[in-house]
Amino acid sequence: MYLTARRRRPVLTAALLSASAAIGLNLAAPAAADATAYLEEMQPRYAYLSSDQLLSAGRTACSMITSGEPAPSAVDNLAEDLGLGVPVAFDVVRAAVVHLDC
Repeated sequence: MYLTARRRRPVLTAALLSASAAIGLNLAAPAAADATAYLEEMQPRYAYLSSDQLLSAGRTACSMITSGEPAPSAVDNLAEDLGLGVPVAFDVVRAAVVHLDC
């Protein structure tokens, strides 16, 4: 069945809008790192660590992950290198991935 010119226009318009939306989403800039959100999540839980210590740990976690280290290995290394407990290191890695764009 062939569509008349009048009926093709809405179909064509919808297709063009869908394509442009898909292209726009693919070209959109990645989300920016949000150190404030990271600290807002981490500081209440780990008040004994300063904001500088928490940010340093988060950036270290990101560095490990972006260099290709798997997250479980990053957790173990953070726990050992920074003297953090494994649960704390796990939270640091998780929050860094979510908020610091690792």
